[in-house]
Amino acid sequence: MESFSNSEWVGLTMILFLLFYSLWEADTPRKDILSGKKSKLRTYRETVIFLWLPTAGFLLTVLFSETDPSAIGTWWHSGWTFWAGMLIATLFALYLCWHVLSIRNDSEQRRQLAEAMKAHSWMMPATRKELNWFTCGVSCSAGICEEILFRGFLLGTLSPVTGMIGAVVFSSIVFGLCHIYQGWVNVIRT
Repeated sequence: MESFSNSEWVGLTMILFLLFYSLWEADTPRKDILSGKKSKLRTYRETVIFLWLPTAGFLLTVLFSETDPSAIGTWWHSGWTFWAGMLIATLFALYLCWHVLSIRNDSEQRRQLAEAMKAHSWMMPATRKELNWFTCGVSCSAGICEEILFRGFLLGTLSPVTGMIGAVVFSSIVFGLCHIYQGWVNVIRT
């Protein structure tokens, strides 16, 4: 059985911290925003910091250690599986674009979407400034940081120890639980 390097232990510790903090503070952002204790902008800024601190810490350990950057998924695969994945991702992106465009002119679909999003209205942006922070700050940071930590690092670190299936299952469970603030249904979806 393969053992973890020091930087891998640091990364695993940071991910476990994210998990336990997410579980501990699951409902706090919603309560703070709804009670007026915090603004959405402040919550968005705190979320960006929450995402980047462990990611930057892990990236620094990779930079200043013996860890190969491929440990965070930074290698290029040009085989058929890569191109099949790219095709699926492109088709999915095209489907999303088509779906967004199709509901623009359909008031019933917009109403259904608004109803489905009602549970998350507390965190959705209401002003242009909130929209900018939510889109450029929270969404982009989440995409980058979560990919580095959960898909890159966690899969790369655990797969030699647990096998790829074990790494995918563990990574998916931890990733889902870090989204507990969205409710249990969305933990399963995530």
